[in-house]
Amino acid sequence: QKMETSETMDKRLAEAMELLKGCKASVMEEHQKKLPRLPIPTLEESLSDFRRAVTPLLSAEGLAELTTASESFQKDIGPRLHDELLNLDKDPSNNSYLELFWEDAYLFQRSPIAINTNPFFVLEDDPTPSRTSQIARATSLLWSSLSFCKSVRNKTLQPDMFRTTALCMSQYPRLFGTARIPRPHRDEYKLSPDSRHVVVLSRGHMYAMDVFDERGEVCVTEKELEDALRAMRADSLTYPLQFNADNSVGILTTEGREQWARMREALVAAGNGPALDTVDAAILAVCLDDAAPA
Repeated sequence: QKMETSETMDKRLAEAMELLKGCKASVMEEHQKKLPRLPIPTLEESLSDFRRAVTPLLSAEGLAELTTASESFQKDIGPRLHDELLNLDKDPSNNSYLELFWEDAYLFQRSPIAINTNPFFVLEDDPTPSRTSQIARATSLLWSSLSFCKSVRNKTLQPDMFRTTALCMSQYPRLFGTARIPRPHRDEYKLSPDSRHVVVLSRGHMYAMDVFDERGEVCVTEKELEDALRAMRADSLTYPLQFNADNSVGILTTEGREQWARMREALVAAGNGPALDTVDAAILAVCLDDAAPA
């Protein structure tokens, strides 16, 4: 029997690794195809729920007008629109009949998103005294986030469960490498599933740093992350406050979406497109603020 060459063995090993990778990759999405569709209420149920919801807000006259209008809708155009909704739900590319409407509800919004839309939460201090400084805390959170990002990207993250019921995991890939780009009338999402860098903001300055290699593996140590963050912070402190204030383009993202869209177009026209693309494609952004929540 002929001995296998090293080239053949390497090929067989690579095939085995790909097979193993495929098995692991099924973990995060193993329940996706088994999840039930979000049920669509009947037209009658929807109209009844709508009337019940708005009744406390209407006068007797307004309620009478609404009742007449809803009855007319139910007999006229309502059934056709309901049938279109049922057909939309049959599209396998949609996880839910609400998905497209839900995104439009956000992306059509024209008011500033910094306060009106963006969620936030405050973490407890690290119980280890030596890890409570800004740089140490940022390093710890970033290091953990990279590990989490890797498990999402290679789909080895354990699926969420509510007791014994599996929950949908389709939105997890948007946690990283996702940006909301301002556009006239309706914003758009930009997804960068293969991005390898993070962006760090300090005193109005933005720094980019690669943290994944071409194979999708973390390419820095936790100590290297800490040193890099400390160096970025130190560099930002060398600039006068007035210079920082005059050049802090990040503040433009707090404007209304139409204003920010026009400002972004002006920045791109001035040759800043590549810099904006770097920020948009980042896995995540780390902000080293000067102030802390009270």
